[in-house]
Amino acid sequence: MFKEMLTQEWFEALIRLIHSTADFRVSPGELEGIKVPTLLIGAEDDIITPLAIMEEMRARIEKAELVVIPMAGHGAFIERPREFLSAVLGFLAKYPRGEGG
Repeated sequence: MFKEMLTQEWFEALIRLIHSTADFRVSPGELEGIKVPTLLIGAEDDIITPLAIMEEMRARIEKAELVVIPMAGHGAFIERPREFLSAVLGFLAKYPRGEGG
């Protein structure tokens, strides 16, 4: 399924996305301003957003939960879809509709 998505248009869109977010930065104060339950999903082998950065984000967001997906890189949602989805569904199950904060 994923292999069929890898068209020239897909790669061009990915390059545009990367260029559009190249200067995107979030300040520590902005992270500390997040007051709702927040799921952060990191990956053991992610070299783009290393676990040290994810841990720092978790420490700055009051109600953050960090799930680390083993044996995955930055594309954990593609590399380990079951583990990724399990983390998302497990997090959502903790907060019935309207009870997140």
